[in-house]
Amino acid sequence: MPTLGPTLFLQIAQAQQRVGKLEESRHNLELAKRAGRSVGAKNLADTERQAYFYAVKTLADAAQAAGDLDGAVENLHLYAESERSGLETLRTLADLYERKGDPLMALRVTEQALLYNPRDKDLIGRKDKYYYSVMPDDLRARLDVV
Repeated sequence: MPTLGPTLFLQIAQAQQRVGKLEESRHNLELAKRAGRSVGAKNLADTERQAYFYAVKTLADAAQAAGDLDGAVENLHLYAESERSGLETLRTLADLYERKGDPLMALRVTEQALLYNPRDKDLIGRKDKYYYSVMPDDLRARLDVV
């Protein structure tokens, strides 16, 4: 029953978290994410979709707190598909890419965030900084992204 997986695994994860079993809780959040991805977020019922996005957001926050930039980026990209994610999710993603030393991806995410608010001074400043940080060799190496 993969279409019910996100809610079931999320409930298990929350129960484990309440009793202090944090590693087991994280494992079940990963299972909720996997179940949601196997079906596709758009194919889930509203309750399941909310559970899926809650799980990936929780995993992203935990990865970011632990300094796992790759895990945080992966999960925030998944969370960005949520209608509730918005501008701050993209700002955080840009920051994570900057910390990873990937100005091209930081620029792409910043451009996407500017669609929400084209007058945001922080995003405009980031965009200018990233434009100067992207080197021609970076562009040549990733023509498919550009």
